[in-house]
Amino acid sequence: KMLCLANGQRIKMPPTLSMMFEVQDLKQASPATVSRCGMVYIEPVHLGWEPIVETWALNFKKLAEDPERKDKLSEIAKHIDPIMKHLKKFMVDALKMIREECKEVVPSVNINLVQSCLNIFNALITNPAV
Repeated sequence: KMLCLANGQRIKMPPTLSMMFEVQDLKQASPATVSRCGMVYIEPVHLGWEPIVETWALNFKKLAEDPERKDKLSEIAKHIDPIMKHLKKFMVDALKMIREECKEVVPSVNINLVQSCLNIFNALITNPAV
């Protein structure tokens, strides 16, 4: 295995080493690189933001089972399904409003906006004193 850097440097990798990269796009990748590395790229528009919300809910339920946090989060975890229902409706309405009524200085994608919202929401419910 050989790692070829943009500056032309080549680094030999041992057979026990595996690397995984996440890229925003494949603008600089040649077809040979894509096929040799087995890259898969999914446009954010095709994936949607719903899987991120579902993953957040699953991770929150696991976090609520942690013995160190169980007493603080278990009550919220009991109501995660209704919270998810309202959160998804909020996301639909918020994204619609952002896309139709707001002007962004820096363009964004829905997935990033939803992830940022979930990060804030998570911080507020896991650290209510903040």
